[in-house]
Amino acid sequence: MAACDSKVKVTDSCGDGVLDPGEQCDKNDFGPLTCGTEGFYAGNLACASDCTIITTGCSLTCGDGLAQVDHEDCDTNDLQGWTCTDLGFIGGALGCSAACEFDYADCEAVCGDGMVALNEGCDDTNRAAGDGCDAGCAVEPGWACVGTPSVCTPICGDGQLLGDEVCDDGVNDGSYGGCMSDCLAWGPGCGDGILQAEQGELCDGADTAGETCATNGFLGGPIACWDTCDQLDLTRCAGRADWSIRAGSTTNDQGSVVAIDATGNVIVGGIFRGTVNFGGQDLTSQGASDIFIAKYDATGAHIWSRRYGSPDGEILNGLATDSAGNILITGSFNVTLNLGGQDLVSGGGSDAYLAKLTPSGDHVWSKRFGDGTYQEGLRVTVDVGDRVTFAGVFEGNINLGGTHHTSGSGRDVFLAQYNADGTFRISTTLSGGGVLDTVRRLAVDPSGNIYATGGFSGTLYYNSQPLVSTGMVDIYVIKLNSVMTPTWAKRYGSSAADDEGAAVAVDSLQNVYVTGKAGPAVDFGVGAEAGFGSQDIFMLKLDSAGNTVWSKVSGSADLDGGGIGVGLDADGRVWFSGNFTGAANFFGTILTGQGIADFYIAATDAAGNPDFVQRFGGTGFDTIKSMALTPAGALAITGEFQSSMTIGDDTLISSGAYDVFLAYFQ
Repeated sequence: MAACDSKVKVTDSCGDGVLDPGEQCDKNDFGPLTCGTEGFYAGNLACASDCTIITTGCSLTCGDGLAQVDHEDCDTNDLQGWTCTDLGFIGGALGCSAACEFDYADCEAVCGDGMVALNEGCDDTNRAAGDGCDAGCAVEPGWACVGTPSVCTPICGDGQLLGDEVCDDGVNDGSYGGCMSDCLAWGPGCGDGILQAEQGELCDGADTAGETCATNGFLGGPIACWDTCDQLDLTRCAGRADWSIRAGSTTNDQGSVVAIDATGNVIVGGIFRGTVNFGGQDLTSQGASDIFIAKYDATGAHIWSRRYGSPDGEILNGLATDSAGNILITGSFNVTLNLGGQDLVSGGGSDAYLAKLTPSGDHVWSKRFGDGTYQEGLRVTVDVGDRVTFAGVFEGNINLGGTHHTSGSGRDVFLAQYNADGTFRISTTLSGGGVLDTVRRLAVDPSGNIYATGGFSGTLYYNSQPLVSTGMVDIYVIKLNSVMTPTWAKRYGSSAADDEGAAVAVDSLQNVYVTGKAGPAVDFGVGAEAGFGSQDIFMLKLDSAGNTVWSKVSGSADLDGGGIGVGLDADGRVWFSGNFTGAANFFGTILTGQGIADFYIAATDAAGNPDFVQRFGGTGFDTIKSMALTPAGALAITGEFQSSMTIGDDTLISSGAYDVFLAYFQ
């Protein structure tokens, strides 16, 4: 029998050092048991003689009433001296939970004190919502709050636009049209002012790819870009050439005056010889020159055209419309003139006439003025009450319906006003006696004040007060009240050339705008203007008392025709027009004429800052005679031209020496 060389346990025995089933421990063998598994924090187990564990060597446990600093906030009633106040509350009773953690249920906290209590998610010193920390000091969705007091910032990338975030699309990769990774700026896209044609942008902010109002068929104005970057904003552009017409015979014809009535119809008048057609039936003159009046709607469609005159020659100088669309005209005639009523018979020489026609061109009333010497009606205007004011010049005596007026040694200016039915209201004269005294334009304001401009030589008297010319002919601007008592009058001129006011307009504040022609070194009250040649173009603004606000001179080294028109639109633009020769400087822009004479249309703002200027004309002698402007910015111009010229998309070709042109801009 072989010998046995190892021990084999054949019976279970407590105390043999081997952990057997049914034993918690055996000597130093505790299996998986520790103080921790038995609910204590630390220490060492011991083994009893019956192989059960002894825990007296373990540290204390939760619920024993003794708070363990390293393991417990508290234990039963042992709070380790802590109170609600110590923990950021303002008071209350601190408790201890069964898990030996502080119980704050009975503590009292103040949301908004800037202290983040243990039961607060945040406290940013206020109880306002929408800043990341709500009225109950809870962190609002989409925000993160840190620190005491809490500083809350929106969570970038969550797709919510909060706080100072400029954008948050949830992607935030800085791609075109997307948001940058910090949510504080958009990536490249529409609205950044950088044109990105590869992304389909036509324009972006101020970058319009070189497009201007002028390149889009307008006279000028500020162009902009729509917010979508796919379309130009042309709403502030002004003066797109909509349509134009020419009319004339084989001789000389001229568009002299133009007006736009209250419904937007365009009425043009002037003189012609031979046979002309304005879109209706042929008109054939009866004498040296006859008057024509033609009416068009805003689209350029012909409504009617008529001839007025006798074999002895007539002139049309002024045309205006009233609130009902009636037409007022003035000018001069020799011998006999019939405007649809009874014959007007001259007293000898040249007589002035004033007439009212219906919107269809039929006669309402007409008057003549003259004594056998020289009288001529030059301008007519209508005020808000449909009273008719007209002005002209006379020599000798004139009876305007009330007081007889006698001129000085030469020629005087007269002004007269009539009610809508043609009955006389009031008249006055500007007496001077210079042979070149004239009135070129009238304006009225809503208060009934009357404004006139023109030229005079020598001395011009208004209300017994003198204006004294320093040159051959000087400019005058005068304001009269509703009973034609002068309020103020101004004179401007150089000593080396003829100067003359040609047009006047007034705004709602009774500021006055004037244009015309001026010689070298003319002083408009703000210092002598250097000028460009022997006769230049001036543009002038006066305040309601006649003080100079600003003045501008434009022109070339040649003899320029001067300004002829001024008007105001509702956008605050001041429109000017006139004639020039050669290469003319307008606000620093050089316009180079193509013919003997060209014309221009320009605009500034109310402060005189340039907006735009544009040239018109062909190779001949092409001049503008009259312009009309509505508050909405519709513009009509007329004049005469030779050969051919282009306005917008229309090329006009003359059939005679000079033809009439009419153009409409919208």
